Parts: sequence; structure tokens; C-alpha cells
Amino acid sequence: MLGEVVKAAFAADANLKSTLSALQSLNIAPLKKTRSDKLRRLPLPPPDVYDTAFVTERRFERFLGAFRSVEYLEDDFFVTYDPAQHDRVRHLAGKIVLVTNYLPQKGKPDEIINTLVNYLNFCITAADSPIVVWDWDNHHHLHISSLLAAGADVYCPSHPANDYELSCFCDYRQRIPACSHQWSREFVIANIGLVQRGDRRDDALGGFNNYSLFPARNATVETLSRQLPNVGFVDTSIYWRKTDVERLDEWTSYKCHWIVPTLNDVSIRVYDSLLTGGVVVVPRKFASEPVVRALHPDDYVLYDDYDLGDAKRIVARAVEKFDAQGPYGAARRCAWAVEHHNVDSRIREVLTTYRKFLELHRV
Repeated sequence: MLGEVVKAAFAADANLKSTLSALQSLNIAPLKKTRSDKLRRLPLPPPDVYDTAFVTERRFERFLGAFRSVEYLEDDFFVTYDPAQHDRVRHLAGKIVLVTNYLPQKGKPDEIINTLVNYLNFCITAADSPIVVWDWDNHHHLHISSLLAAGADVYCPSHPANDYELSCFCDYRQRIPACSHQWSREFVIANIGLVQRGDRRDDALGGFNNYSLFPARNATVETLSRQLPNVGFVDTSIYWRKTDVERLDEWTSYKCHWIVPTLNDVSIRVYDSLLTGGVVVVPRKFASEPVVRALHPDDYVLYDDYDLGDAKRIVARAVEKFDAQGPYGAARRCAWAVEHHNVDSRIREVLTTYRKFLELHRV
């Protein structure tokens, strides 16, 4: 058994090194030179981040009403991008292009390579548009993340994983976590009654994707589902067909939320849980993460692997912590998450980071 574990570790290491070697041998020096020249001549954005001219993904539109100079890219922008269509680049001149990892890998599985090629072509031809990538999946999509970083002028991975490997592709990197992206600030304020409700269940909620890539994580979810009736695998296509109110009602019906990360990532579920007022049940390895360190002691419970066999005991502790402050604590957690861990606050952080890198480049 242990021999197989050691062999698997060596095989994984060899595969990772060969993949990175192949990518690095493609010589991205021209991209790096283009990036350096671009950052040197581009003007600094306005001091007020809300006046910054930028273009981002259409799905963020409902979060960004406070920004005064923002435009949106459609989902198929990189799927259909053609360098010969100069007008698609020309009208973006002088505007920051801010995308997550989702748009450059849109399309069916057999289209993703072509979409990534289009993304890199865009990065080369958009000489007057700084490209800022906020990558939510750098912890397990290293092959895609390396290409995103190679094309970006500023690269913002959400997780600490693979930092050295990705440093080979972009010198201007700043870790910026993912965030809640289900409900806008205005929507939450309008529906704060659900967050402050007094009829929450003394139980945990946890609906998860079944990822074939992560069998150990799937086994954890299965172990929990045998003890907790509302923790287990769900069909996310059904979930995302629900209205905003239906989803908020579901999340606010429970006092706590169980977090099972895929690898070492601080799951988006952490931010969703806090924004909807719940107590988060997180692995002990999250204890040093900034988002957990910033929480009030009544906002979270840590669990170890050996706790998985007695999940109800951990849930009872989380329910006790919720009850210590009740609806007041739920509203406090919600307000904090809306202010610091929703799309609009993260976009401010990304744009501020870009401006700081531009200033440093001129020193």
C-alpha cells in the first residue's frame, strides 16, 4: 500500500515537471517583452477606483452599479474572437480588460483549446488594453492557468497553490481570493429579512458537485451524507435554475454550512455561507487563512479528518455558536461578507492591484 503511494507521488511529480518544461520551452519571452513595454507606456487609472475604465464579464453586471465607466464582454467573446476583426480590439483601447478564468475557456470540450488560442491572440493584438486575469481555479487547472498567466499583464490567482510554477509565466502576480457571486449587495439588503429569520433549522447545509478528479473529497462528502440529511451531492444544473430568492431562502434555512474543499482552496461556499448569515464548518487547515482569522469566534467551527465519523457532534457545536448571537450574528456576518467578500469589493481590489503594479513598473 505505502509503496503504491510513493510510486504515485513520483509519477505525479514527473508529470508536472514534464508539463511545465514543455510549456516553458515554447518561449513566452515575446509575450513578456510586449507586456513590459505596454505597462511602461499605459497611463495610470484615475485615483478613484470607481472612475476606472474597464471591461469585464457580463455575469458581473448586476454587482457593479457603483462603477461609472464599465462595459461588458459577452460569454462568447473569446470563442468567436478573430484577430482580423480590428474593431473588436480598437473600441477597448485604454480600458482594462478584467476577466476570470471562465471566459477564456468557454465552449464545448473540443472548443476550449481554440478558445485559449483566441485568448492569447487577443492578448498580443490588444496593445492598448491592459489584460488583468483573476483566476479562481489555479489550484487544479494548472495547464489552463499557465496559459492565462502567460497572456495576462497582471495575473491574480485566488489560491496559493502552484505559485512558483505560475511565476514562470507572469511576473506581476497578486493573490486575490474568489468571492460570493450569487447575490448583489442591493438584493441582499432588500431581502435582509431572510438572513435574520428566526426559523432556521438546527442543521447543516452542503450541496456539492461530484468531481471525478477528487475521489478523496468525494469520499468525504459521501461519509457526511450518511449522517447529515442535507449534505451531499447535488445536480448543480437544477440549482442554478432556481431564482435568486429561492437560493437565498435555501441557504438561510440552515444555521451552519459544511465546507469540503477540492484541494487546498478556500471554497466559494465559505463566502456564500457568511453572506447568508450562517456559521461555517471548515477544515482545521483553514485556520491560518486570512478570511478565517478575521472571523468572530462564533462564526466558525474547525474540524479534523477524525471528526468525520461524528459529524452531528460538530454540527451541534456550530448550532450552539449560531444561537449565541442568533439573528444579530447572522446579520453581522452578512454585512461583513457583503462589504468585503462580494463581487463589487473584489473588483475594487483587483483594479487597485493593477494600479499599484503600474506604479511599481515605473520606479
